[in-house]
Amino acid sequence: MASIIEKRNKKGELTSYKFMTCVGRDSSYKQIWRTKTIKRPEGLTPAKERKEVQRLADAWEGEQKAAYQQGHAADKDKITFSQFVREHWWTDHVEDGTHTPSSISFYRYMSDDLLAYFGDKQRLNQIDVEAVKRYIKYLNTKAVTKKGQPYSKSTIKHHFNVLRIILEYARRLHYIETDPCQDLNPKEKPQANENKIDFLDSQQVKAYMDALSTEPLFWRCYQNVLITTGLRRGEALGLQWRDIDAKKLTITVSRNVTIDRNSPEKYHVGTTKGKDA
Repeated sequence: MASIIEKRNKKGELTSYKFMTCVGRDSSYKQIWRTKTIKRPEGLTPAKERKEVQRLADAWEGEQKAAYQQGHAADKDKITFSQFVREHWWTDHVEDGTHTPSSISFYRYMSDDLLAYFGDKQRLNQIDVEAVKRYIKYLNTKAVTKKGQPYSKSTIKHHFNVLRIILEYARRLHYIETDPCQDLNPKEKPQANENKIDFLDSQQVKAYMDALSTEPLFWRCYQNVLITTGLRRGEALGLQWRDIDAKKLTITVSRNVTIDRNSPEKYHVGTTKGKDA
């Protein structure tokens, strides 16, 4: 919705309205703005005036966005997969300030493989279902790790998921009409092995806790929290004294600590993965 800004003269009297709307983003993902100033409508009650100004703003915004989209349709048709990843997906999705350093590193590793596979000339809108299936085949038959080992099923699924996230984002930004990954049937999509979780039984837990009796107090407390609450390691490391309510016997989990080798502290404190603290 367009922003509507009231313009007043030196006496404080309302004289005009300024409309502002973002019609798109440039190659650096900076917003492209359009503005227009109109005179204040005459002879209307305050309520009718607000309604009329809003109607004019909505109509003007629709015209501006339609004109921009029409003028840049050819640009969207020509953009390559690598351009979209570097100039749009990275800027808006990966480096939007919500991802942890470890998540950014994960996306960088995965997307580097995608960029190497599709190259610099593959147009984004030419990646169809067949192209996706060929990429999956490449992951299953030719892709290897730095040590020369074939990709595991989990790694293949991670690579596919990153491609799916990129193409779905391109669809939402109207660079492509549909996400080809959605047209794969379930059997064509990579599947990771479902590993059965082997929980400790009560005797194993007792033996484990007994073995901690000679360890420093920090490690005894830390391991007790992990084994009795089921917290992730980073969530347990993020606990502070104010998170513990001794009367209610509750712990509030609101932070998660992950590795960040690029920071002076070598770690990053962010939010938890789950929605409920």
